Amino acid sequence: MSKILVVDDESLMKDFLTESLLAQKYDVDSASNGTRALEFINKENYDLILTDYKMPKVSGMDIFKKAGEKMP
Repeated sequence: MSKILVVDDESLMKDFLTESLLAQKYDVDSASNGTRALEFINKENYDLILTDYKMPKVSGMDIFKKAGEKMP
């Protein structure tokens, strides 16, 4: 089963994506900000990360850089 991380600071979008993926039986974690996403990435390996690109403090690009270091 694919492990997916959804990251978005807009709760409606995050919740919509999360619920849609859960309905398709994917294993999904969700984070409402980049800092929380980095905590998830430090603990888990993900097959797919869906993230908002523009977020305060930790951007989507920061998340991809960290994920790429851990999971090339």
